[in-house]
Amino acid sequence: MIVEGATMTVGRTRFSIVKVKPAVLISPDIELTRQSFQVIFGRMPIILTAPDPHGNVQYHGRSDIVNFLVSYPPSKIPWTRYSVV
Repeated sequence: MIVEGATMTVGRTRFSIVKVKPAVLISPDIELTRQSFQVIFGRMPIILTAPDPHGNVQYHGRSDIVNFLVSYPPSKIPWTRYSVV
């Protein structure tokens, strides 16, 4: 499986962002999904992102990080592909 994600540091906060399918953001298992990515990114805050039906970026996770990302250009996020077995 290939996962597209990024790790960023803003101020003293280091976090990871992971692209997921839109259905994940409304799933009752969203917290389990977020925790599953700690295998790849370690014990740091994980923010999940997916496009809404209009193509706008949505984020889910820690509110202070989400508030930052809402005003941050998605094109500047340093995306990387991770191979997970």
